[in-house]
Amino acid sequence: MHVPVASAERARAAAAAHEVDVLVSVGGGSTTGLAKAIALASGLPIVAGAAPSPPGSPVVEPPSP
Repeated sequence: MHVPVASAERARAAAAAHEVDVLVSVGGGSTTGLAKAIALASGLPIVAGAAPSPPGSPVVEPPSP
């Protein structure tokens, strides 16, 4: 499982306890997955940003139209 249910439940409870208005997710799959799990349970909106790739990672060009 990508995001353990117990982690998502604790994060949702923390968001509710702190009266969070929006979720901000910066990183990769686990970070975004946790934000999505919280949003599904709470109805909060998400602002997500992907983390940059490490140096030396291959660059994939999008196909031309």
